[in-house]
Amino acid sequence: MTGLATYHDYDSLNKRNVISYEQDISKTVDFSEALANDGESTKRGLKESMLHYAHIPDIVALKMKFEDGVDPFDPNNSRRVFELVNSKYKRLKTTTLVHRPKA
Repeated sequence: MTGLATYHDYDSLNKRNVISYEQDISKTVDFSEALANDGESTKRGLKESMLHYAHIPDIVALKMKFEDGVDPFDPNNSRRVFELVNSKYKRLKTTTLVHRPKA
């Protein structure tokens, strides 16, 4: 349903399993950028006290966890998740605003 493909391979030389993931997020990126460029979307979110800040696809959540060492689903990591979205994953933002949670 999410389009996340999981692959398994066995590295017989090193005797270990290798799991890899793949997901096409081009439509998610396009949609996020369109929302970011639509100032009305941000205004509406602020007015309703619920600003949608970013779309984080499954593959990016996995990258955050395994490459960046941050579990995006752990509320204790919200500051680091926002830092990553504001820097490494900017194209997933649905607004031009920048949010930096306090420590």
